[in-house]
Amino acid sequence: MNRKQLTLLLAAVVVIGGLGLWVRHQQMASYRPVKGRMGEKVLGELDVNAVAGLRIVHGTNAVNLQRKEGRWRVAERGDYPADFSKISELVRQLAELKTAQTVEAGESQLGRLELRPPDSEEGAGTLIELKKEDGSVLASLLLGKKHLRKPSQPSALGGDEGWPDGRYVMVPGKLETLSLVSETFSSVEPKPEQWLDKEFFKIQKIRKVQVTWPEATNSWTLSRTTETGSMVLEGIQPGETLDTARASSVANALGYPSFTDVIVGQPEVEALFTNAVRIRIETFDDFVYNLQAVKDPNGDDYYLKVDVEGNYPRKRQAAEDEKKEDKEKLDKEFAEKLAKLDEKLKKEQALSGWIFRVSKWTLDAVLKKRSELLKAPEPKTETESSSEAAAPAEPAAPAGDSLVPKLEPIPPAEEPASATDIIKPAEPESIEAPPSPPTPPTHAAPAEPNAERASREAGEAPPAPPTPPTHAAPAEPNAERASREAGEAAPKTAPSDDKAPGAPKSSDAAPSGGEKSPAKPSAPPPAPESPAEVSAKTGASQNGEAALSSDSSSARQPEAAAKAGEGAN
Repeated sequence: MNRKQLTLLLAAVVVIGGLGLWVRHQQMASYRPVKGRMGEKVLGELDVNAVAGLRIVHGTNAVNLQRKEGRWRVAERGDYPADFSKISELVRQLAELKTAQTVEAGESQLGRLELRPPDSEEGAGTLIELKKEDGSVLASLLLGKKHLRKPSQPSALGGDEGWPDGRYVMVPGKLETLSLVSETFSSVEPKPEQWLDKEFFKIQKIRKVQVTWPEATNSWTLSRTTETGSMVLEGIQPGETLDTARASSVANALGYPSFTDVIVGQPEVEALFTNAVRIRIETFDDFVYNLQAVKDPNGDDYYLKVDVEGNYPRKRQAAEDEKKEDKEKLDKEFAEKLAKLDEKLKKEQALSGWIFRVSKWTLDAVLKKRSELLKAPEPKTETESSSEAAAPAEPAAPAGDSLVPKLEPIPPAEEPASATDIIKPAEPESIEAPPSPPTPPTHAAPAEPNAERASREAGEAPPAPPTPPTHAAPAEPNAERASREAGEAAPKTAPSDDKAPGAPKSSDAAPSGGEKSPAKPSAPPPAPESPAEVSAKTGASQNGEAALSSDSSSARQPEAAAKAGEGAN
């Protein structure tokens, strides 16, 4: 073997040895299950009744839970009551914690498993200490990194990191206790606000809510007389309408409120309550809640103070006719109710003197200004606005209107006719209708001229001149003819020209109100006449007109003679 071959062989040994060391290092870096301690309790036999304190530390954050006067309290929040159910659950988990897998790892791997001391800069774990009544440590445990179970198949959407299914734990200073357990302890954090007892006051059966703002115009009061009745806004003004939805939310407000933290040792927060909103709530159980709320200037949360009073009766008022068996039953029910009210009052009065941080939605229903409880007026449409702007003012009646007679109001049945109705042509059937225009004499009956001629031939006095044809019935000439045939004197009719001034002419006179005109409207048109009939009627009409002219002149002669005789006398 020459020198060159020896050099290559040594190089191969070095490479193989390095690979072996690297593989061993990787094996030491990972955990290997050991069957020897699987299923054993990590903290051994722990006496849970001896636990009187808990301390949780991670980095610079710490929380101390102590049992004082029979109740667990949070030291970092002024010994405010702690959540006993959460503390007891943690102690039970620690006492029953068992090893799922043991892990062999070197001291250098503790940082990778986040099991270094809690004050370490890198790889620090969360330390839990269980203490006795005297403050000594009963047991302790380091919570390390959470173990993630990866999915069997990669997801198309990514996120293949897996989900926590356990956690690495170790008793401080004992590397052999390093184990993987099935508990994740996700809620164990050194945050004081997470360990507070979040049980708060509960307001039920609200009767009255009074909210007083620093600005008096924003204050308001809502009340109702029955548990199921609607809230009524006191002092509501005309034109204002209460928003029933918001009023209903006030009636159901603060039924299950909650808070996020308790404020201790912050005088700047205390100073904010000089301008707090004051809320007074009365219930049908005679509880009175006096609340003070002020907004956090650096956020949306509110600071709240609570003071509770109980003014409910301590004795039952029995009815006069109450039976003995009923009295025993009612007394028992009243005693049970009184005990519940006393217990509720005791818990809620313990809230007095503390400042709580609450979320905005907790007080949102009651922290309303008065204007926010009212419905906004409905905006007018463009049509309504334009019509109101265009509507002219009602003009005053002019002085000349006094000449127009004003009719007194009368029943509708006797409503007077308007001027339009007076000049409107009447219906054919109406008696009071004005006379229709005279019918042309072309088709008038020639009976009148023949009657006058017959009278003159018989030596009788000439009849009065005929009345011009009107809408009146043509029955009059027949009556005169009948009178003359019977030997009676024809009635004298004064000429229309000799009537007194101002008297209506016969042509203008309306027919008597008691007589109906025999004229029938809308008569059918006459049948066509023959040429002989037209010629005969035309001749008769001309003879009639000549007779009328002669009779008129003869009638004037006696009248002139009479006037001459009167003048001579």
